[in-house]
Amino acid sequence: MGTLMLFKVTENLILDSVSLFSVSLTKTLLGVIPATPPVTDPISLTEFTTPIGASVYQLILPIGSVVANGPKLEMEICTTLRSGTALGDIQTVYLTPGYQFGDTPTGVNGPIFDYPAKEVSGNIDPGVELLEKTSIAPEGKRPPGPSFPFEYHLSSNIADGETLTDIIIFGVLDPAIQWTGKPIQIIAANAKGCSVVTTPNMAPISGGDLKVHCGSVTGSTADVDLQVVVEVYITGILDESAVNPQQTIPNHVEMIYAYDNTVYGDVGDVDVLAKPYTLQKQGSPRNVLLGENVSFTLDFQYTDYPLTGNKTIKLGITDILPDGLNYNHDSAKITLNGVDKGVVNPVITDNTPNPVQKTLFWDLLTSQQLATGSVGSITFTAEVANVYHDGADVLAGDNLLNTASASWELESGGTGTDSSSDTVSIFNAVLSN
Repeated sequence: MGTLMLFKVTENLILDSVSLFSVSLTKTLLGVIPATPPVTDPISLTEFTTPIGASVYQLILPIGSVVANGPKLEMEICTTLRSGTALGDIQTVYLTPGYQFGDTPTGVNGPIFDYPAKEVSGNIDPGVELLEKTSIAPEGKRPPGPSFPFEYHLSSNIADGETLTDIIIFGVLDPAIQWTGKPIQIIAANAKGCSVVTTPNMAPISGGDLKVHCGSVTGSTADVDLQVVVEVYITGILDESAVNPQQTIPNHVEMIYAYDNTVYGDVGDVDVLAKPYTLQKQGSPRNVLLGENVSFTLDFQYTDYPLTGNKTIKLGITDILPDGLNYNHDSAKITLNGVDKGVVNPVITDNTPNPVQKTLFWDLLTSQQLATGSVGSITFTAEVANVYHDGADVLAGDNLLNTASASWELESGGTGTDSSSDTVSIFNAVLSN
């Protein structure tokens, strides 16, 4: 049916490039509204009238036909704001899908192009600076204790060649967060007069204020022009005698600066989830061939703060292999606190928790005597099968979801779990001369 798109950008936006599956597409400028003669799509003969000043482009995808519930056609459209665009002057992009040959191979019934009913739009808010607050905590979660420090990163991207002055960065650490005392980093290649004005509290007092000042910072082509890094850890805030204790800890930061004789502000927020026992799972490679081995890594961390005199009686990791992955026996190895402990074979249960699934279980307390404040990882491999258990072929494009969970139990009855998952995708490789 010949897939096409009509794309409109308001006058202060420039369409740079369009790609589909990383392949560049040709963009054809049909005209700028208003124009004489009117701007018209040459395939559907549809006339475009609004918004005034918008440029209209035709994009033809190299796809002959599509079917219902088929794979997504994810396009990447890159635009640039014209120099001189006023801050806060909202720019809008518009996209309308269509089919050049209608719903027949020969196009006998004419193009399908429902404008403006099917038009979708999105806004771009012009600014001179973008602020982002992130935590370098794996999967956004961390157990309490100084054994598990992580960093908050405040990153500012400033428009190329533009200079911000009298910059103040201000943040308040939650009482559940303790600054480690490691020097706070200010990373800015094109900055003048940067310094830490106020540091958070030192232990045993948690929380506190962070304030950084820079006389000026000039933007560059880099993604980050100003970055502040502070290392912290979570204090003993959890009640391990409870069932599945956890707490979401927020962090908020503000940035105030002067630009073009006007004062502006920006904010950033990020949450970290505190849990006594945390787990992260990752498979490699993410795209695999039939018969190829996939290596899985299970990283785990156990809190510094179990209850005094409250013995840990269960501590384990469970991994569920989906249909299509076959565990390689004797492939599992464990590293604990940086020391290679060798092979650690799991207890394997077939058809659990569902038919055709396989459950792997490692009892860490029995086999390793895992201490509080420990970090470790289990690695193992699994082979991609050629067929599923029912005899159906494993096909290119199939996704195999692998899930894992960490569980613990205290003598007092306190229990908890954490989970993580990863997906590997199948593709076929074809060689030809």
